[in-house]
Amino acid sequence: MSRQRTFSDLYGLYMKSIEPLHLDDTLRVDLHCHDHNSNVTEELWGRLLRLPETWLPSEDLVAELKRNGSDVITITNHNNARSCWNLMDRGVDVLPGCEFTCTLPDVDVKIHVLTYGFTPDQEQKLHILRRDLYRFAQYANEHQIPLVLAHPTYFYNPRKIAPSRILARFAMVFTRFEVLNGQRGLRHNLLTWRWLRSIDETQMEHWQKETGLDPFDFNAEPYYKCAIGGSDDHMGLFAGSCGTWCTVPDLAHRRQDTPLSQLALEAIREGRTSPFGYIDGETKLSAALLSYFCQLATNMKDPGLVRLFMHQGSLKDKLTCLAIGNGLMELQRHKTSMRFVKTLQDALHGKPPGPVVRWMAGTEYGPVVDRLKRVALSRKESMEAYLSELRGLIPDLYRLFQAIVVSKASQNKDTNQGSGQPFEKMEMPSHLRALFTGEPHIASPDVVPLNLSKRLDQSSFPMLASLLVASANCLSAHTMSKDADLHRKLEQTFLSPGIKPRTLWLTSDDDDAFHQQLVAKSPQIDIGMIAVEERAFAQHHFAPITSVTLAGYQFQVPDLMSIHAALSNGDYDQVVCSGSPLVGLAGLYLRFTFRIAVHCVSHDGFQTYSDAAKTQAATDRVRRFARAYYRGFDRLLVTSDAQHQALSGPSFLLHPTQLACAPDWHSMEASQRADAAISWLRRHHRASQLNGAYPFDLWEEITSLVNVQE
Repeated sequence: MSRQRTFSDLYGLYMKSIEPLHLDDTLRVDLHCHDHNSNVTEELWGRLLRLPETWLPSEDLVAELKRNGSDVITITNHNNARSCWNLMDRGVDVLPGCEFTCTLPDVDVKIHVLTYGFTPDQEQKLHILRRDLYRFAQYANEHQIPLVLAHPTYFYNPRKIAPSRILARFAMVFTRFEVLNGQRGLRHNLLTWRWLRSIDETQMEHWQKETGLDPFDFNAEPYYKCAIGGSDDHMGLFAGSCGTWCTVPDLAHRRQDTPLSQLALEAIREGRTSPFGYIDGETKLSAALLSYFCQLATNMKDPGLVRLFMHQGSLKDKLTCLAIGNGLMELQRHKTSMRFVKTLQDALHGKPPGPVVRWMAGTEYGPVVDRLKRVALSRKESMEAYLSELRGLIPDLYRLFQAIVVSKASQNKDTNQGSGQPFEKMEMPSHLRALFTGEPHIASPDVVPLNLSKRLDQSSFPMLASLLVASANCLSAHTMSKDADLHRKLEQTFLSPGIKPRTLWLTSDDDDAFHQQLVAKSPQIDIGMIAVEERAFAQHHFAPITSVTLAGYQFQVPDLMSIHAALSNGDYDQVVCSGSPLVGLAGLYLRFTFRIAVHCVSHDGFQTYSDAAKTQAATDRVRRFARAYYRGFDRLLVTSDAQHQALSGPSFLLHPTQLACAPDWHSMEASQRADAAISWLRRHHRASQLNGAYPFDLWEEITSLVNVQE
């Protein structure tokens, strides 16, 4: 089966199949969006840093909704409807809405429930009942308050309850489901729709016996399931671009004497809804996070050190938030960086940089300003044009800033000399005064004097800016891959697993014969090759950002954002890294970002560094770096007995199941090494980790729906 039939193709056909037949009798409404009153985040890091989910004013959100064609306004903030009441007090026709966090008490699962058409008094009652979803839903049913389960395959499941048990409860309690969420990926939305279509009366009766829940306690017509959509916008970038068609018969006549909010509420209650919108989850989320980082840099306040460490959460979370907070507050001290932050935020919201900004940017930063201007102008053109420009924005900005970093570094004569051993003096003082001020301290011979405060002041703007945009890309993909295990289980249930796995092989090696054999001999495992340097065997080649020389060895620095895009677009299931440790670090970035298995072919460089070390301290430091490096991978293919003994010995303590040894690797022919590598990959491939798999019968099913509709 070809992978050219993407989730986008399937979802496009699905959207066509459910489009209302008579758009003249429909109201367009975004049933899931947020503003500044979503000010208490449920994310631990947000609470530790005392951050809201957004600073977006209600007026700006309403303006964006209207700009994108919304007929009815609703704002679904987390656990409160303050924005709705405030707008209604000012005479605006608003459908009261809220996104309540509710708990399934019998399985301790937390979910988000979109709720509409309640009064202020009912809101207070719902707020009390939300700790028990079943009582919450019963109350809503009694008072004709429609409920919608938001992003059904994203929920908090601390006890790791089997997904089938949770989904059964969802089907018992809800009749309305958000099958189109603008901040989620195509896979999530398609899986939700496919699961919803699988529910029938027989299945409901089975689940009723299994759960002990009576669906008629929660809905008058529990067997009728319907779909809604929403942008889930927090930044005012995409509000109204996704949403729901609410069908209202004889709309032209009824709207003359009935508020549109009431007509929309009536349609939601009666299930006369169909979702609409553009799905490009990672692009939208990356842009939203980029906008959020800009707001953070502008609005970040010191959360307080004592409060931070007295707060709930692990020490790891607290230290991470301490680093993030300090990074943002340091960014605020850089005037050039803050000017860029403002220009970027304006461009994302459709305000192009003016000629003064372009003149101040000069030749060096001119391409950055020009790129942001393209984004701003595209937003005024259309949502399709805007999304098209956003798709390449982060990689483009990253490459532009990295080119400036390299250019500045090359002006330093000592930057690429690479003299000496890099591990001889790679230690910072533990004395905090010496660390932050550079004052004299009781130093060890291998401790490098450091004035961290001065170094931070000297941090170059392009380095900070590239870190900012790369972080948005990383966290976007990391968020999209949340609950990856659940989604893989759902894919196995509702989508066919009968598609061969895909492996991304990332390398800086110059062993062309081996790599050509590897690609040619992989009928069972589809291997895509990315070479850091240009090679004939590579399906993708991304020019390295620069090269660095350490201990006489030259290393190519991979283009991380291009590799990120290749993995995201290629539906790969696992990654293998071979070559320099810098390539391995790129693989570890992919492991964190996409939550997929990343394996490594062992590298001889660490042993070379260890042999060249002049002191025992340097030798120990090499070993510790190597140990931390190799422990980050899921599996290791070790290419010699000596390496295998070292890695499984007391100095590294890697588990034997993590290691596979090919002791004659270096004496094997290229064909033999390819056979060994494929055998290793097939043995350790996680069959459940199937990205992008869907069966031909699903394609036929959706196509038939379109034909019936036509």
